[in-house]
Amino acid sequence: MSREGNSAPVLGPLLLLAAAGTAAALGATADVPALHRLNDRVIASAFTGVNEVVCTYCLFQVVSAAYQVGNPVVRKEIEDALGHGDPRALSEALLDAADRLPTLNGTLTGYYQTGAFDQCPMRTKRDQCASIAALLDKRGESVDFKDPQTTDRINAAVERATAGKIRDLFAFLPSSTKLVFASTLVFQDKWLSRLTTVKDRFLLTRDRTTVKVPTLINEDHMPFLDSDDGVQGVSMPYEHPAIRLFCFKAREESADIRFLLYQRHYLEMSNATKRLVQVRMPKFDLVSKKYSYIDLMQQMGMETMFRNGLGPQDSLKVDQLVHKAVIQADEHGTSAAGAAGIAIVPTSLGPRPTLLRFDRPFICSLVHQELNQPLFTAYIFDPRSN
Repeated sequence: MSREGNSAPVLGPLLLLAAAGTAAALGATADVPALHRLNDRVIASAFTGVNEVVCTYCLFQVVSAAYQVGNPVVRKEIEDALGHGDPRALSEALLDAADRLPTLNGTLTGYYQTGAFDQCPMRTKRDQCASIAALLDKRGESVDFKDPQTTDRINAAVERATAGKIRDLFAFLPSSTKLVFASTLVFQDKWLSRLTTVKDRFLLTRDRTTVKVPTLINEDHMPFLDSDDGVQGVSMPYEHPAIRLFCFKAREESADIRFLLYQRHYLEMSNATKRLVQVRMPKFDLVSKKYSYIDLMQQMGMETMFRNGLGPQDSLKVDQLVHKAVIQADEHGTSAAGAAGIAIVPTSLGPRPTLLRFDRPFICSLVHQELNQPLFTAYIFDPRSN
């Protein structure tokens, strides 16, 4: 089996969180494909030879929000892409599961332009209007996007929800914005047993060199996977049993784990038998690199919502779909935080404004237009002083 995409190696093992208790919370089997479909696409498209971390949960939640404000065409594309007939129910189940766990905290918040969704203009849109109203009534907050401070307030809410780990999720939001959704997820737990740290080798496959890095050692009886298609993995426990860390690698040194790993390996890992394993895994502290995820969603077949099909009159579209995440693991445990957001604007807008933020030393000149001569020139190094 192969996966299309960049063949450059990932600098580190693939590290993903698996919620062992999620299936029961969903009232469904563990092979619910929605987040796995996203995960497969993330591995194929977002992991391009540098360290990366992605909150698939966060991406799913904002796509689910778009589903709830979309028309039947938008909904069908999302259902087909995720392989799930009711993203709304799955979204709520995941939020409920996060609320019940002491090691997780998940949020989904909508921010809508005051008065923008007060009326349903068409009888044929009653179901869609009811879905929008229910979502905004439960998770919405009225704001004024014409106020330049609104972007800062939304970003501040995301920062608070992620304990300061995710800042400035939205670079800026146009004043024409009608609706924004922001999803966050935070995880923190200690290993079931504290790990020891040594210096051990790590192969940088890009140039085939070996380096010594701080490495965690965990020796215990743990679920171990050695699949017939060359994937090896282990499931490492935390103090709270609902979340475990699944780590996968290619058995052969010349193989690339990104082109081998699929949903079925997660299912096999969940059912793997325990054996005595000594895990040697580098410490890591990662910050996400990829910011916009519009291209990834379009690759999965979700295209209409970026053109039209949202809102009571199908006159809105997704203008931004952005994401940030961090993850860190050491001898004590693991912490992770992520956020994703979508900004929804009218389809009738002209070109999106370019953001030019003067947030570092800059120069300004007063210029006589007719003569094209600078009359005053200033260098602003520190705007706090004169």
